[in-house]
Order: sequence, then structure tokens, then C-alpha cells
Amino acid sequence: MKPTIVALTGLSGVGKSTLLVAVVARMRLQHLQASTLIKKGRETVLGQAVEQDQLRYSDLDENQRLLVRGLEASLNPASKLVVLDSHTVIERESDYFLVDPGVFAAVRIAAMIFLRDEPQEIEKRRANDQSRVRPRRDAADLAKVQAAAVRQAELICRRVGKPLYVETPSNVDCVVELFRRLQAIDGG
Repeated sequence: MKPTIVALTGLSGVGKSTLLVAVVARMRLQHLQASTLIKKGRETVLGQAVEQDQLRYSDLDENQRLLVRGLEASLNPASKLVVLDSHTVIERESDYFLVDPGVFAAVRIAAMIFLRDEPQEIEKRRANDQSRVRPRRDAADLAKVQAAAVRQAELICRRVGKPLYVETPSNVDCVVELFRRLQAIDGG
């Protein structure tokens, strides 16, 4: 039986990883991070060592192909639920790249959960996270990028015929319930 794959998306710094730490404490799932899969693919398939935060400046179409291959190779057959921590837009310093719906179709998502938060909160998280090097944006710019990311999530889900749920990163109970419901519906 194939696992239920749910894409958890949102801007970098919205709180996807933090939310997943809380979710994993309450239920079993396999957490796969898109950037880690791409980085590993660049190293093993292409022989290119790239820092995680430099992936946004690599060939983005190639990154998406590596993501699909990496996810397929990394699926744990014992996992009933797989959460792909990913993005609908890839930010660069002065622009952003819309992730093609075909990527989400290729990984066979059952649904997408988009995490949305106040741009000021995302700006604070980014400023406080010294472990990452993200494009610098103020709250006004983050609001625009987040709106574009939500629109792209809506487009992706329409194109792949899967549901989109928009949640906040602080609503752990709702996200846990949503994962459980999606797993039951998908048969995982």
C-alpha cells in the first residue's frame, strides 16, 4: 500500500518545521524536507555539493526533477503518512520562482496544507533564525510573496485535482486532525 503524501507548504520562515515537531510528538509520520532531498540529489546524482540556502540559485527546474526522484527513493514503505515540507514559490533576493504544478502531480500528493501567518511574524522568525540565509524582505514584501504563494497553491491544487487547506502554524490541533482525516480518506 502506498503512503498518503501531503504537501505542507508556506513561505520560508512561516513555521513549517516547528509545527511538524509538535505534530510528530502526537502522531506517526515520515517527514521529508524538499530542500534536503534536492541537496542530496545534487550531491549523489550530479556530484555537486551545495548549501541548503544556495539551492534557490541553482537550476530550479533541475532541482524539481531531483526532488521527485529523491522523494521516490526516500519513501519508507512502513510509513502510512508522508509529509513533504515544501514550497509553492522559491524566493530569491529580488524575485521568486513559481513551482510547477507538475512537481506535486509527480509526487502524487493527496492534499496540500498551506501555512499562512502574519507577515510581521514571518519577518521576526527570519530575523531571529541565524541558522538560515534567506532573502531579506520586510513585512510588506512578505505579504506580497505570501499572496503569490497562496495563489500558486490554489493553482497547483486545481491542476492536480487535490484539496487545499490553509492553516496557521499555531493551530497544531487542527493540523493533526487534518493529517489524520487525510490519511483515513486516502486509505493510508
